[in-house]
Formats: sequence, C-alpha cells, structure tokens
Amino acid sequence: MIDETTKSDSAASESASAEKKRESSSSSKVGGIGKPKMIATFVAIAFVVIVILQNTGPTQVNVLFWSPELPRWILLSLHFAAGAAAGVIIPRWRKRRKEKRPLVG
Repeated sequence: MIDETTKSDSAASESASAEKKRESSSSSKVGGIGKPKMIATFVAIAFVVIVILQNTGPTQVNVLFWSPELPRWILLSLHFAAGAAAGVIIPRWRKRRKEKRPLVG
C-alpha cells in the first residue's frame, strides 16, 4: 500500500516539474514569438516609422500612361506594407506546399 502511494506521489511530482519546465520555456516567448525576434520587430517598426516621417514631400509616380502625384509617405507605407505581407504570406505558402508534396523515396 505504501509503495502505491509513493509511486503516485513521485508521478505527480514528475508531472508537476514537467509542467513547470513547460511554463518556464513558454514564459520566454510572448504570443509565440521569442524575445529577440520581438525586439528586432520593434526596432524594424521604429526604423520604418522614422523613415516615413522624414519623407513627407510630394513625389510623382509613373505607372504606364498614368502619372499621379502622391505624398512620399503614402508610397513608402504601401511599399513597407506590401513587403511585410509578402514576408508573412510566402513562408506560409511554401510550408503548406511542402506539406502537400508527396514523399519521394
């Protein structure tokens, strides 16, 4: 009888320690993103905001036969947004495509 309680107590303590390890490893991540990646993201966003704020003058954009004049900050914002969207969408697309590909062997 004592052996069974000792075994159940040790199993409970092992599962509790495993849970603590899981919590401590996940505490270094915020929303699934590691701290270094999150810091780099904030630095990049700050850089983008500074560049956009320093470029507010008008600029002419030539698209085939159309030449609109836009504020430069709008043009930069559109380019940065397109780059960010591509940086998110393309890796997901490649991962999904790789998962669907049959194994050759």
